[in-house]
Amino acid sequence: MAYYHGLTERMGGKDATSQFARLFMLPGVAHCGAGQGPDAFDALTPTLAWVENGVAPDRLVATKRQDDTVVRTRPVYPYPTVARYDGSGSIDDAANFAPAAPPTRYEDDIPWLGSFRSGYEQTCGWHDGHWSCTPAPQPS
Repeated sequence: MAYYHGLTERMGGKDATSQFARLFMLPGVAHCGAGQGPDAFDALTPTLAWVENGVAPDRLVATKRQDDTVVRTRPVYPYPTVARYDGSGSIDDAANFAPAAPPTRYEDDIPWLGSFRSGYEQTCGWHDGHWSCTPAPQPS
């Protein structure tokens, strides 16, 4: 999250950043599987379509299986957009969900494992046809 927030801040905001990077959060997956959420999703095919054909992914579809049977599909939209049930059809079918703004702003700016500055940070920008960098101000 910190990387994504830093990236969007550095690259000119969410709209500018979404031209080359998107963050998809998969709730309930757990880090190495065994979570209660989806157990399968295809991120490779949409990524290839983006790189090879310029078609950026506006959603991924996550699948939950029980044995060999698909029991639920859900769309996963680029952060911070969430899936909201549209009120028709099965809640187990991704087709019945639409993108929506999150109901509240998530507390996603918590400094994990503390905060520190290494002293090597730089602020860089494109000026007069080349990059120029200056050391970031040190906290007082």
